[in-house]
Amino acid sequence: MRPKKVPAPSRSLFAHARIAAEAARRLGTTGVTLDFTPASLAALDVHLAGLRLEGGLAEGGSPTSEQEDLLLSLGSYVGETTRKRLGGEWCEVGGEDDPLASRIWLVFGDGSSA
Repeated sequence: MRPKKVPAPSRSLFAHARIAAEAARRLGTTGVTLDFTPASLAALDVHLAGLRLEGGLAEGGSPTSEQEDLLLSLGSYVGETTRKRLGGEWCEVGGEDDPLASRIWLVFGDGSSA
């Protein structure tokens, strides 16, 4: 399904930038610099690989609630880093009748989306 822009509550669309900034701040306290650059994505990848090797994120296992929150916030970080680098904006698709059924996409200036 190709996303189209629909009106959305600010909690959905604008929260990603805030969540991404909070993820960067949280990981900054562990020594990982997340500054919304492509290089920071590589640093994030190394950090997550280290967590998995230390047993902090079990491959194939179910994440704890705290790990799930962290992973979701890091997804916002990756998306916001991409948006800052390539331009574009957050859009919500679906959910007109059921807010829980909506999906968030990045739509870029050339019309492509992720």
